[in-house]
Amino acid sequence: EEDDRGDGGGSGGGKGSDESQRRINRRREREIEAEKLRQKRVGAKSQRMEKQREVERRQQEQREEQREMKLMEIEDKEARTMRKEEARKAKKTARKTNKAALKLQSAW
Repeated sequence: EEDDRGDGGGSGGGKGSDESQRRINRRREREIEAEKLRQKRVGAKSQRMEKQREVERRQQEQREEQREMKLMEIEDKEARTMRKEEARKAKKTARKTNKAALKLQSAW
């Protein structure tokens, strides 16, 4: 098994510490890069979640609008039905009134 600190021997003692320092620095850089990536992923995840919440909010608004539209349609239908019934009753009353008037006229 080879040692990758310098030439592996006792000569050039300064090289070994330089190499280990470089290795430590590289490890630190990799850890920093990994942390940056983690932060990016966390940021992307929170952005995705925020977009999802926005989509859900819009869908909820659309459902509420549709519900309101349906309620308005039902109310309109009910109002039309009531007007029709009132018109029918008015016609019926008018017919009765006309009959009564005719009876009174014929009684004269």
